[in-house]
Amino acid sequence: MEPFDTVKYRAICREWASDEYALRGWLAAGEVLGNRLGWHFETDLNPTAMLGWCFGLDSARLVLTLEGDGYLLYDADTDTEHHLRGTEDLSVWLDAH
Repeated sequence: MEPFDTVKYRAICREWASDEYALRGWLAAGEVLGNRLGWHFETDLNPTAMLGWCFGLDSARLVLTLEGDGYLLYDADTDTEHHLRGTEDLSVWLDAH
C-alpha cells in the first residue's frame, strides 16, 4: 500500500472544497481515514457527490461524503446510510464495524 500523501491530499481538498467549512471537513476525514487500509479518496464519485472517501478495491463498499455539519456514510453491503456528526462519530462507527 502506498503511504498517504498528506501534502497532495491537502492540495486536492483546497482545490475542490466548496468553502472553508467543507475544507475543514475533508481535512479532518483525511486524518481519520488516510492511513486506514483499504480507504482511498475519490474526486469523481458522481454528479451529486464529487468528493468522497471510499473503502473497497473493485467497488466501493463504504462511501463517506460531507453532509451538513457532519458526514454521510453509505454502506453498500446493507444499503444503509449512517449520519455522523463528526470524525469522533466516524471513528466510533469504524471501530465497531
